[in-house]
Amino acid sequence: MDVTERFKPGDILIASDAHPVGIIEQALHPTSGILLVAERAWGQRQYVVAHATTVSSTEQPFGTTSWHTLSVDLATVISRGVYRRVMGRLVPDPHRGEIPRPHSLETDKAAADAILPLLAVQPLTCAQPITCTVRHGVACLGGRISTDAGSLEAAHIARSVKNVWHVLVNIVSDEALVSHLRRAIRTDTESVLHVLTVSVRNGKGLVAVKSGTPSDAIRRLADMAREIDGLVAIDVHFADA
Repeated sequence: MDVTERFKPGDILIASDAHPVGIIEQALHPTSGILLVAERAWGQRQYVVAHATTVSSTEQPFGTTSWHTLSVDLATVISRGVYRRVMGRLVPDPHRGEIPRPHSLETDKAAADAILPLLAVQPLTCAQPITCTVRHGVACLGGRISTDAGSLEAAHIARSVKNVWHVLVNIVSDEALVSHLRRAIRTDTESVLHVLTVSVRNGKGLVAVKSGTPSDAIRRLADMAREIDGLVAIDVHFADA
């Protein structure tokens, strides 16, 4: 994999001692080697820099965000400098801040156990099949939801919980799937003429077509599920059925 593809903004850095380092903001390419600039976990608007050569492993446990584990501990990363931005430039920050308490599986579990009941009582997120895992203080939300607003609300709830410093949202919204499906249908200039309504429920597309719609158009509409990530299937039915 090309280096520019391996390290992307939004990727997460974890130190060798399981401390979360932060979120990669950018990768710099000086002659001395690639440097990863990351906004610190638990320290907004503070930045640290890690050498790409210290990345020992990379995985994608939740969605497409990469988690990079370093071969050095957090104290070593911090000892190399803590920065803040002034007019867009990184300058040394005299207020380094304390190293947070060691990561523990217990605090991650407690955070996840706190998030799920909160999701269950909010109007936009209740009765929705949302999953939640917390790892290194990062809440990872998955599953399905009816609306984009519900997805945003779920992220807001997760961020409010103690011991969570970042939220990854991999929730599939029916509302977003409707937009993707409509866009795909519009590109099929022959089939679109037969479509009356489009909706998505629990990840399944529902397309109502006019009576007498040709079978090949129905087949093409049903096959569009393959083109849209998160869409389970498409049920094409006649509107008067």
